[in-house]
Amino acid sequence: MPLFGRSYSEIVTDTLSDLANNTNITRISPGAKARSILDAVSKRIEEQYDIFDLNLARAFVSSAKGEYLNLIGALVGASRLPSEAANVDSDLQAIKFYVDTGTFGDINGGNPFLIEAGTAISTKANNNGIIYRVSVPATAQAGASQVWVSVEANAPGEESNLATGSLAYHSFTGYTDYLNESLKVTNIHPIRNGKNFESDTNFRYRIVNAFLEGEAANETAIRLASLSAAGVADVLTIRHYRGIGTFGVIVRAVTPTVSQSLLDEVEIRVREVQGLGSKGYVRSVNETGVSITTQVVYRKTLTTDEYTLIEQGLEDTISEHIHGLDWNESFSINQLVSRMFDVSPEISNLGTTPGKPLQEVFLYKPSRLRDKRVRQTLLGDYTPEYDERVIVEPNITSPIVFTRKFNSVVR
Repeated sequence: MPLFGRSYSEIVTDTLSDLANNTNITRISPGAKARSILDAVSKRIEEQYDIFDLNLARAFVSSAKGEYLNLIGALVGASRLPSEAANVDSDLQAIKFYVDTGTFGDINGGNPFLIEAGTAISTKANNNGIIYRVSVPATAQAGASQVWVSVEANAPGEESNLATGSLAYHSFTGYTDYLNESLKVTNIHPIRNGKNFESDTNFRYRIVNAFLEGEAANETAIRLASLSAAGVADVLTIRHYRGIGTFGVIVRAVTPTVSQSLLDEVEIRVREVQGLGSKGYVRSVNETGVSITTQVVYRKTLTTDEYTLIEQGLEDTISEHIHGLDWNESFSINQLVSRMFDVSPEISNLGTTPGKPLQEVFLYKPSRLRDKRVRQTLLGDYTPEYDERVIVEPNITSPIVFTRKFNSVVR
């Protein structure tokens, strides 16, 4: 909306009125010389109004865009954040090389092997699709069956972000059985920390809060410092966390679980902005695990590969639904079941009891001493606390289990 703008018709109308009332010029109808000059000048004046409005708008944070917003940011010492390539550290246990059966030694003559930095991992065969590369060499021990790796996307930006199970191909051939492609790779968690060039909206927020950010020990500075650690999805700050002079920072990672290395990184950054006489405590969001067992009833007999494909889709759907929940967001069984039925038209029903599509649902919570996980049976929906998040239980081998049924025969 223009601030002081006037349209061409408004300018012409007012000017014609002035000429008629204050001068002896009477031939001002369309086609007359005076009218032609007036029309030309009025158009130029309208353009100047537009330019003035545009330049004035560029001077305000709320309306400036692009390079003009960058210039305002420079006045307060803020610069637009560049795009970032998605990356995952091995401590987050999101991407792994593994073997279906046996150990790494079984596919390499009984010896360990080194997965070198630069090894490509992709969403499609022959290094097509979205490509990541191993950023830190990882040793596949002869007696192990999986090894977690650190990776970084080839290209920056959100286009490299991935859903669970998207990475399935790799270029590594440094083991004896490579012709049989017995070494597998996958990402068991989504990867979502790739960032595009900072938007005008986000940059405006940082410009407005630049002075608060520059001060130490205020909530804005602590929050922005925490969010600057790679791998942090969101944080919750709590005043007087352990009494006067203390505050708490609760961290949620881009992966379902929060690693100790990420908490250490956040703590370092918080220390840089906390003030004298205040002490910050950094911890992860309370992670309540879920495990699910149910029966899948099929409309007809399928091949083993078809069963496997459908059940893998069900498992991915369950994981994506649960891991997509924010903290304090309810886990709804009906919403989950609705998504499960969408996986395949071959699914006739779920569960063994009418009205109970999920046979067993267990919650896993830390004990009071936080030295073990306590299992509880979930009978309905679950609403977590303000600092709690529901995830797929990471501490059991098979948190999602299916049995099959067709024509009342369990297979």
